[in-house]
Amino acid sequence: MSIPNESISNILNNWNKCAWKNHNAKRVGRGIGSGLGKTSGRGHKGQGARKGFPSPGFEGGQTPLHRKLPKRGGKIGVNRKFYKTYEVNYKNLAYIAAMQNIEINDENMQVLFNSLNIAHYYRYIKIINNPNGTQKYKILNKKEEVAIKSI
Repeated sequence: MSIPNESISNILNNWNKCAWKNHNAKRVGRGIGSGLGKTSGRGHKGQGARKGFPSPGFEGGQTPLHRKLPKRGGKIGVNRKFYKTYEVNYKNLAYIAAMQNIEINDENMQVLFNSLNIAHYYRYIKIINNPNGTQKYKILNKKEEVAIKSI
């Protein structure tokens, strides 16, 4: 049986996507006729019927498994730095080099990188779409630049 296109679009346009939000909360302990009266859906006696029902992992007084097993792993150091790689297209780099009258070679890379105004958390630059193949360079920070010049 095929459904005409008009009725499908009508169904989709009037579809209540948040129908679950319109449900009323469960009202427990409000009389026998409500279906959740007297024991409020908890059954008779037993551990589950009591208030303060134990948390997941409780094993009835027996030492829980998560306490028997050794601790594993550890913290990542507070001062540990995560450096990212900045990808730059070869054409864009060539345009910047042409604006500054610089050739693109290994010696002039640092000057080009400084002109890009890259954020401090980028430590490496990867040149993509490069005719010589994809290359990765390390960006020197100011301390490293001064140290190299002093040598």
